[in-house]
Amino acid sequence: MKLFFMIFLVLLILISGCATSSYLDLSTVMNNPDSYVEQTITVKGTAEPDLMVKCTTQMCEESNPCCRTCSSRLLLTQSSSSVTIEGGECKGNNCEMTCFPLEQGKEYLVSGFLKKENSKYIFFVQSYEDWK
Repeated sequence: MKLFFMIFLVLLILISGCATSSYLDLSTVMNNPDSYVEQTITVKGTAEPDLMVKCTTQMCEESNPCCRTCSSRLLLTQSSSSVTIEGGECKGNNCEMTCFPLEQGKEYLVSGFLKKENSKYIFFVQSYEDWK
């Protein structure tokens, strides 16, 4: 009987190690962010550039309509919720931008912790993986 229990326990431990990591929806976290500040959490969201894009102001010629250099913060979004990714950025021009470290438009599981700085919330990424 003890041997059966031990085998069952070992199998249970092995199976739990293979389970998909649990995560929170970003909208759940951002509906009550103070509950998650300074805690390590995993959230699901889509990487997107902030809508507040900064671009140089020169006038573009018709032959080169994408002449402005632009940049913005990188956000993790879900539905109407979003949070700034610390150290993330998007760069490019007024026609196209590339984001780093997460690719624009892709869904991710992101692990890290939330901080509150000057009444704004920022997500400090420790690891991430593509959402399948």
